[in-house]
Amino acid sequence: MSSPIESLTIYIQSRSDTAARQELFDNIWQTYHKRLFFFIRNIVPNEAEDLLQEIMLKVFQNLEKYNPFYSFNTWIYTIAKNHCINFLNKKKLVTQSTDSLGENIKSETGDSSPENRFLDKEMTGQIEQALSGFEPEFREIAYLRFYEGFTCRHISKIMSIPNGTVKSRLHTIRQKIKKALEKYNEA
Repeated sequence: MSSPIESLTIYIQSRSDTAARQELFDNIWQTYHKRLFFFIRNIVPNEAEDLLQEIMLKVFQNLEKYNPFYSFNTWIYTIAKNHCINFLNKKKLVTQSTDSLGENIKSETGDSSPENRFLDKEMTGQIEQALSGFEPEFREIAYLRFYEGFTCRHISKIMSIPNGTVKSRLHTIRQKIKKALEKYNEA
């Protein structure tokens, strides 16, 4: 299977080819649907599935506007973030804290004994509790950095904030998580 960028190049070269267009959409869906779902769920937990469908449709409809000289990841996550913000503005909803932000945290030891699974679950709960006190923008940054592995530069483009702000917020996030884990280790 080709990468989304290669597929996009195929699509741009043959915009009238329905098969190439379908192949591109299948590739983008397979590559991004789970990742975008978790990202969306951190912003609008109860509407993630519907918003994912809308975002993927928007991505598909706007592929001609994508500039292949820039990161496709940044482009697609920016669309997702903006769509979620527009949804929240229309519905005037208050974002909720994520109940399962730490679900994807895996044990670094690789040991899956019941005791270690319990300890991992406890630690995940402490991390979730620390992150739940943050504003949605902080949770978005935490997700993009720690779960998606984006650089500060990419996060700043997605979030439309200066790179220094991303670094500062990441520092704050790390400090709060560190304090939460210190309390957990003392108990």
